[in-house]
Amino acid sequence: MKNINNKGFTLIELLVVVLLLTVITVISSDMVISMTSTSTKIQNKILLEQDYSFLDAKLTKLIKDADSVTYNSVTNELSIIYLTKTYVLKYDDLQKNILLDGLLLTDSEIGMSSPFSVSISGINPQVVTISFGLSKDFANPKLKTQSTFEKIITLNKTYQQ
Repeated sequence: MKNINNKGFTLIELLVVVLLLTVITVISSDMVISMTSTSTKIQNKILLEQDYSFLDAKLTKLIKDADSVTYNSVTNELSIIYLTKTYVLKYDDLQKNILLDGLLLTDSEIGMSSPFSVSISGINPQVVTISFGLSKDFANPKLKTQSTFEKIITLNKTYQQ
Protein backbone atom coordinates (compact mmCIF):
# COMPACT_ATOMS: atom_id res chain seq x y z
CA MET A 1 0.00 0.00 0.00
CA LYS A 2 1.12 3.50 -0.79
CA ASN A 3 1.60 5.94 2.07
CA ILE A 4 -0.01 9.36 1.26
CA ASN A 5 1.56 12.41 2.91
CA ASN A 6 -1.18 14.75 4.29
CA LYS A 7 1.17 17.22 5.97
CA GLY A 8 0.29 20.44 4.14
CA PHE A 9 -2.40 22.75 2.91
CA THR A 10 -4.23 22.41 -0.30
CA LEU A 11 -4.38 25.22 -2.81
CA ILE A 12 -8.06 25.82 -2.06
CA GLU A 13 -7.35 26.18 1.68
CA LEU A 14 -4.64 28.75 0.97
CA LEU A 15 -6.90 30.71 -1.35
CA VAL A 16 -9.67 30.79 1.28
CA VAL A 17 -7.22 32.12 3.90
CA VAL A 18 -5.90 34.79 1.52
CA LEU A 19 -9.45 35.83 0.64
CA LEU A 20 -10.42 36.11 4.33
CA LEU A 21 -7.31 38.17 5.11
CA THR A 22 -8.09 40.50 2.18
CA VAL A 23 -11.67 41.04 3.37
CA ILE A 24 -10.49 41.76 6.94
CA THR A 25 -7.84 44.21 5.67
CA VAL A 26 -10.33 46.11 3.48
CA ILE A 27 -12.87 46.42 6.31
CA SER A 28 -10.30 47.53 8.88
CA SER A 29 -8.67 50.09 6.54
CA ASP A 30 -12.08 51.61 5.79
CA MET A 31 -12.72 51.94 9.52
CA VAL A 32 -9.33 53.63 10.06
CA ILE A 33 -9.97 56.11 7.23
CA SER A 34 -13.42 56.90 8.64
CA MET A 35 -12.05 57.43 12.16
CA THR A 36 -9.30 59.72 10.83
CA SER A 37 -11.86 61.83 8.95
CA THR A 38 -14.08 62.08 12.02
CA SER A 39 -11.12 63.02 14.19
CA THR A 40 -10.13 65.81 11.79
CA LYS A 41 -13.68 67.19 11.74
CA ILE A 42 -13.77 67.21 15.55
CA GLN A 43 -10.39 68.97 15.75
CA ASN A 44 -11.58 71.62 13.29
CA LYS A 45 -14.81 72.15 15.23
CA ILE A 46 -12.79 72.60 18.44
CA LEU A 47 -10.53 75.13 16.69
CA LEU A 48 -13.56 77.09 15.50
CA GLU A 49 -15.11 77.03 18.98
CA GLN A 50 -11.85 78.32 20.49
CA ASP A 51 -11.74 81.17 17.98
CA TYR A 52 -15.43 81.87 18.61
CA SER A 53 -14.80 82.06 22.38
CA PHE A 54 -11.81 84.35 21.88
CA LEU A 55 -13.75 86.64 19.53
CA ASP A 56 -16.72 86.67 21.90
CA ALA A 57 -14.61 87.69 24.89
CA LYS A 58 -12.45 90.19 22.98
CA LEU A 59 -15.28 91.95 21.14
CA THR A 60 -17.62 91.98 24.13
CA LYS A 61 -15.01 93.58 26.39
CA LEU A 62 -13.86 96.04 23.73
CA ILE A 63 -17.34 97.19 22.69
CA LYS A 64 -19.09 97.01 26.08
CA ASP A 65 -16.64 99.43 27.70
CA ALA A 66 -16.53 101.88 24.76
CA ASP A 67 -17.91 105.40 24.87
CA SER A 68 -19.56 105.00 21.45
CA VAL A 69 -19.31 103.08 18.19
CA THR A 70 -19.76 103.95 14.52
CA TYR A 71 -19.94 101.70 11.47
CA ASN A 72 -18.92 102.54 7.91
CA SER A 73 -20.63 100.02 5.61
CA VAL A 74 -18.62 101.14 2.58
CA THR A 75 -15.26 100.25 4.13
CA ASN A 76 -16.63 97.54 6.46
CA GLU A 77 -15.09 99.31 9.46
CA LEU A 78 -16.50 99.39 12.98
CA SER A 79 -14.91 102.22 14.98
CA ILE A 80 -14.91 101.58 18.71
CA ILE A 81 -14.42 104.94 20.38
CA TYR A 82 -12.94 105.55 23.82
CA LEU A 83 -12.05 108.97 25.24
CA THR A 84 -8.32 108.35 24.69
CA LYS A 85 -8.22 105.89 21.77
CA THR A 86 -10.24 104.61 18.83
CA TYR A 87 -10.01 100.97 17.74
CA VAL A 88 -10.93 99.95 14.21
CA LEU A 89 -12.49 96.55 13.59
CA LYS A 90 -12.42 95.78 9.87
CA TYR A 91 -13.48 92.89 7.67
CA ASP A 92 -10.72 92.22 5.14
CA ASP A 93 -12.19 90.98 1.84
CA LEU A 94 -8.85 89.70 0.55
CA GLN A 95 -7.90 87.62 3.58
CA LYS A 96 -11.53 86.81 4.44
CA ASN A 97 -10.74 87.64 8.02
CA ILE A 98 -11.32 90.23 10.74
CA LEU A 99 -8.61 92.70 11.66
CA LEU A 100 -8.42 94.82 14.80
CA ASP A 101 -6.13 97.78 14.17
CA GLY A 102 -4.50 95.78 11.37
CA LEU A 103 -3.92 92.55 13.35
CA LEU A 104 -5.71 89.26 12.64
CA LEU A 105 -8.24 88.35 15.31
CA THR A 106 -8.61 84.69 14.32
CA ASP A 107 -6.28 81.83 13.46
CA SER A 108 -4.78 82.33 9.99
CA GLU A 109 -6.21 78.96 8.85
CA ILE A 110 -9.73 80.12 9.62
CA GLY A 111 -11.62 82.33 7.20
CA MET A 112 -14.97 83.97 6.93
CA SER A 113 -17.65 81.94 5.23
CA SER A 114 -20.33 84.60 5.15
CA PRO A 115 -20.36 88.39 4.94
CA PHE A 116 -19.42 90.48 7.94
CA SER A 117 -22.53 92.24 9.18
CA VAL A 118 -22.80 95.01 11.77
CA SER A 119 -25.84 96.97 12.88
CA ILE A 120 -26.02 99.69 15.51
CA SER A 121 -29.30 100.62 17.11
CA GLY A 122 -30.42 102.96 19.84
CA ILE A 123 -28.79 105.96 21.44
CA ASN A 124 -29.38 105.45 25.14
CA PRO A 125 -28.22 102.67 25.33
CA GLN A 126 -26.37 102.00 22.11
CA VAL A 127 -26.63 98.35 20.96
CA VAL A 128 -24.26 96.67 18.48
CA THR A 129 -25.10 93.45 16.64
CA ILE A 130 -22.24 91.66 14.90
CA SER A 131 -22.61 88.50 12.83
CA PHE A 132 -20.45 86.49 10.45
CA GLY A 133 -19.59 82.90 9.65
CA LEU A 134 -16.33 81.17 10.45
CA SER A 135 -15.04 78.27 8.38
CA LYS A 136 -12.02 76.04 8.05
CA ASP A 137 -11.60 74.70 4.52
CA PHE A 138 -9.57 71.79 3.21
CA ALA A 139 -8.84 70.28 -0.17
CA ASN A 140 -11.41 67.63 0.72
CA PRO A 141 -14.86 69.31 0.89
CA LYS A 142 -16.10 66.61 3.29
CA LEU A 143 -13.78 68.03 5.98
CA LYS A 144 -15.10 71.61 5.75
CA THR A 145 -16.23 72.90 9.13
CA GLN A 146 -18.42 75.97 9.69
CA SER A 147 -19.78 77.94 12.60
CA THR A 148 -21.86 81.12 12.83
CA PHE A 149 -20.88 84.00 15.11
CA GLU A 150 -23.62 86.35 16.22
CA LYS A 151 -23.33 88.69 19.17
CA ILE A 152 -25.49 91.49 20.54
CA ILE A 153 -23.56 93.88 22.79
CA THR A 154 -24.93 96.83 24.75
CA LEU A 155 -22.50 99.65 25.50
CA ASN A 156 -22.44 100.26 29.25
CA LYS A 157 -21.44 103.94 29.00
CA THR A 158 -24.33 104.90 26.73
CA TYR A 159 -27.05 104.37 29.31
CA GLN A 160 -28.72 107.70 30.09
CA GLN A 161 -27.88 108.76 33.62
